[in-house]
Amino acid sequence: MKCDGCAETVRGALQGLGGVTEAKVDHASGFADVTYDPAKVTSADLAAAVEKAGFGARPQEA
Repeated sequence: MKCDGCAETVRGALQGLGGVTEAKVDHASGFADVTYDPAKVTSADLAAAVEKAGFGARPQEA
């Protein structure tokens, strides 16, 4: 991600998934902090949404 617009695109892609309650994306660090219901969405689903938006993703569990 190179700008706030990119971060906003990723945030929107994540928040568009059912089960995601919050997504915070920082373009400077390249990380997203996502709060979600694992019964409704998986980390693979999150990564797929980010990749579909045109960005790379590597899930990291907290």
